[in-house]
Amino acid sequence: YKVALLRSLVIFLSETGVRISEAAGLVHQNMGFDDDLEQAYIHLPEHITKNGKERYVPFSAEAQAAVKEYLRVRPKDTPLEQVFLFNHWAW
Repeated sequence: YKVALLRSLVIFLSETGVRISEAAGLVHQNMGFDDDLEQAYIHLPEHITKNGKERYVPFSAEAQAAVKEYLRVRPKDTPLEQVFLFNHWAW
């Protein structure tokens, strides 16, 4: 799953422009998965953004696919609300 985590993070960050610190704070409720790319978004609440302002970011099909693949293979005993599990990086 570590390869899937790194792969999904690289794709997610490059496709969305979200900062790594913002990605670390994302929970499932922030992720607006949708096949209609006009409706797909990532909600960044003010408490995780650098400037303290809430914003919405487009969620590309490639970024959605990478995140879904990571969520499929990550350990099942992980907290359900957190998307990217940085605290599991025991290399």
